[in-house]
Amino acid sequence: MSAETDQTLVLLATEAGCLETLRQTNAFARVDIKAAIAAGFAACQKAIIEWPGMSNRYWVKDRREQFQRFVESHPDRGYSAVALACMCERINADLLHRDDGVARKMAMLEPIAAASRKIHDFCDREGLNFPAYEKGDELLDELYRIIGLREYA
Repeated sequence: MSAETDQTLVLLATEAGCLETLRQTNAFARVDIKAAIAAGFAACQKAIIEWPGMSNRYWVKDRREQFQRFVESHPDRGYSAVALACMCERINADLLHRDDGVARKMAMLEPIAAASRKIHDFCDREGLNFPAYEKGDELLDELYRIIGLREYA
C-alpha cells in the first residue's frame, strides 16, 4: 500500500466533490465555466481510476467520510463558490508540487489544474477574496490533518 497514493486519491476525490457541488448548485451561468467544471470533474474521475500505485480503498473511503462528517458538523455550511474554487486551486498546487517531474502523474493532473485555474480566475482573478481563501484553507487544513499531510496544512 502506498500512503502517498491514498492521500492523493482523497485529495482528488475532494476536488471532484467540490466541482460536483459547483455543478449541482449552478453556481455559474457562463457556458465556458460550466464546461470547465464538467471537464475538471471528468479529469478528476479519470485520474482517480488511472492513478498509479496500489491503494487501500477502505482507508480512502474512511478519510473521505471523516472529512464529510467534519464539513457537515461545521456550523458554517454555506460555502461560497469562491471558497470551493480556492480549495480546488490549493489542492492542485499541492499535488503538482508533490508529483512534479513524474510525467504520467503530471499528465493526469494538468487537465484538472487547467480547469481549476479557469474557474478560479473567473471567481477571483486578483486573488483578493481573503475570506474565501481563509474558509478554503480552514477546510483543507482539517482534510490534511485527517489524511496525515501535515506539511501542507
